[in-house]
Amino acid sequence: MHIVRIILFIIVAVYSGYLLYDSIKNHNRGDLIMAVILLTLLILTRFVSIVYISGPSMQPNFHTGDCVLVLRTQKVERFDVAVVKWQDKWLVKRVVGLPNDSLALSDGYTYINGEQVTEPFEYFSGNRNISEIQIPQEHIFIMGDNRANSHDSRAFGPVAKTEIYGKMVTKLGFISKIPLLSKLIEMMATIQTG
Repeated sequence: MHIVRIILFIIVAVYSGYLLYDSIKNHNRGDLIMAVILLTLLILTRFVSIVYISGPSMQPNFHTGDCVLVLRTQKVERFDVAVVKWQDKWLVKRVVGLPNDSLALSDGYTYINGEQVTEPFEYFSGNRNISEIQIPQEHIFIMGDNRANSHDSRAFGPVAKTEIYGKMVTKLGFISKIPLLSKLIEMMATIQTG
């Protein structure tokens, strides 16, 4: 799938460049506007992505078929929704623990640095308890919002910050109303919630 994206990127870049050159040469204002729009979108793809979510682990907040806009950055805050790489998979999870935090889970509650945390989002609590652990420097602890049905840091441990692809900016609800666009994004950018 990565090769397909690179090929599409090259095709759009070459076409945009040609369109820009041709529109300036022939004083065609319509083509110039189209070329600028295509080049802007091309540049934006370096900084943002649209991700199609698949799987139950981020319910009740995200469901299979939801599309989200992701800002490519490794800078995340507590409770951000992040796209991370784990082994050979991309996962969408909630950042719960930050570097150097001590974290514990007990009876559905999260404790960070010895204090019970009120999580400002809906979630389905799970029954997995974790004795207090120290999150290493340059690592984060991630969990799904559906704590009873999520494969996350409770199973595989903290994730290195270098494995963060980006963080969610917003949910793009309008995409599901455009079936062709939704299907195209599903084919190109599906990420498991795990």
